[in-house]
Amino acid sequence: MTRLLERYPSCKDASGRVIKPSLISLNSNGGLLADGFALGRELRRLGIFSVVEQANQCASSCAVAFLGGKERFVRSQGTIVFHAPYFNGENAHICY
Repeated sequence: MTRLLERYPSCKDASGRVIKPSLISLNSNGGLLADGFALGRELRRLGIFSVVEQANQCASSCAVAFLGGKERFVRSQGTIVFHAPYFNGENAHICY
């Protein structure tokens, strides 16, 4: 994902000032929480804005990734869904 995101850098003027930041549109019912954290960290590191477009939904790990955007936007009727992580009954420690 990082290589893909790095292929679309922000638009800058001659002095190097960002005039149009990169933006990622999110629309997903979620996935693995660790992947959501990883994507969110990359969005923040690269200065990418995150958006949920009109009538789209960003749930679960997608919502975690959304929070990583340098700036975040939810368009009219877009939805962000957070919930408690699922527990599969195993006693395991996961590092994020």
